[in-house]
Amino acid sequence: MDGMDQSSLAAPAHKHSGKGGVERIGMSVALVCVHFRWLIVPFLIFACVGIGYGASALKFAGDYRVFFGPNNPDFVASENAQATFGKPDNIAFVIIPKEGTIYTEHTLRAVHELTAKSWTLPYVSRVDSLTNFQNTVGEGDDLIVEDLVLDPASLTPARLKEIERIAKAEPLVHGFVASRDSAATIVSATVQLPGDVAQVASVASDKARALRDNLIAKYPNLDVHITGVATLSAAFEEAGQQDAQTLIPAVYVFILVVILVALRSFAAMLGGLLVIALATLVGMGIGGFTGVEITPISLAAPTIILTVAVADAIHVIAGIRTKMRSGMAKNEAIISATALNFAPIGITSLTTVIGFLTLNFSDSPPFHHLGNMSAAGIAAAWLLSITFLPAVLAILPMKVKPANDASGTPSGIVMRLAELVIARPMAVGAATLGICIAAIAFIPTMTVNDQWSGYFDERLEFRQAIDAADPFFGSDNIEFVVDPGEPGAVTEPQFL
Repeated sequence: MDGMDQSSLAAPAHKHSGKGGVERIGMSVALVCVHFRWLIVPFLIFACVGIGYGASALKFAGDYRVFFGPNNPDFVASENAQATFGKPDNIAFVIIPKEGTIYTEHTLRAVHELTAKSWTLPYVSRVDSLTNFQNTVGEGDDLIVEDLVLDPASLTPARLKEIERIAKAEPLVHGFVASRDSAATIVSATVQLPGDVAQVASVASDKARALRDNLIAKYPNLDVHITGVATLSAAFEEAGQQDAQTLIPAVYVFILVVILVALRSFAAMLGGLLVIALATLVGMGIGGFTGVEITPISLAAPTIILTVAVADAIHVIAGIRTKMRSGMAKNEAIISATALNFAPIGITSLTTVIGFLTLNFSDSPPFHHLGNMSAAGIAAAWLLSITFLPAVLAILPMKVKPANDASGTPSGIVMRLAELVIARPMAVGAATLGICIAAIAFIPTMTVNDQWSGYFDERLEFRQAIDAADPFFGSDNIEFVVDPGEPGAVTEPQFL
């Protein structure tokens, strides 16, 4: 380090010798970071990238069961039922004729064709539809069981009426496979999705979309929507991936533009970007090393880390610029501003970390993941703001014009606002209180609603499918498991 840097580093220690112990610690940290900046910067980058390597192990959760804790009573009941009766994962094609009812040759031919092709879906174990319903007919002493529509080529008008009569009289068909108003029908493919295969639900859903597209191309007068439990799992994956590809980059761009416009310094923007990126890497890397599965809930962690990290960085950078505008040398300003913000940023980060760690008390594991990754990233953002940021800003060229007329600058605007508050404290206080009361008054309008279909935006294909199918078949069901208490007792007349 040259002599000019040595002299500029000596000044702050003397000027702030009377400051509190915490600020002196901050000043000592800043002195070391600025002095050894060419060592600090690469070391912290390599350390954060090394921790961030764990993010490569992150994968999107392909099973809605990840939203429930292992001791959740409803989850335990569901798992016990599935151990007895099998998993209810399915891909359901909802077929809605644009004109007429489902009991036409054209529609039943399409249903018959889709039923046959649904057996080609991955991991399929069963396909149920209107056409392959096992209809039982008595002929003398014989019982004949066959598909309700065995041969689509034989669908005469008389046969179509007979199929409609049988379907409407059969409780296992009417209202379940075929809607009560005869305006829609379902082809449901039960799939046994392995839990150890990544993105298996999305693979099955993609195959289902291909079948649907081919069917619509051949039968353009039909609307076909895809729902089902397996499709729900795929929708969670796809929604998370879409957010990762669009929302997070958009937030990064917006934040960087704001920093550049507000601080008017490329060095400040680059320094803030590096702090944000490295803190996010640490948070997501910790998640990867601890086996976190990404869900739409835990995917909010990068945005949360970004928000806190940019606040930490802006506090330090704004302090540096303020001191440089007053005539202080750059390195001296870096050390002084870092020391001044050491305690405030530390306290804010500590309380925020504690707040996010309390999410571990939630019954839903994705909230644990969100809290832990956010807490790790926020802690990293604090450490980087008081070590890496001073070091990298000492390296980057950063020029600030001395203060002359500051009325048009952000600091000047804030100064005028402060003067207004001091001049009219009662009026400002009353206005603020009124706004708060007005906002609080809207709290009773909030409702508790955990309907799973509402998790998805109306622009997503899965949400559109649910909305289309709901008037005909609903979107939720309740299953009762009745246990007689001893093996074989289900056939006892008293139990029946």
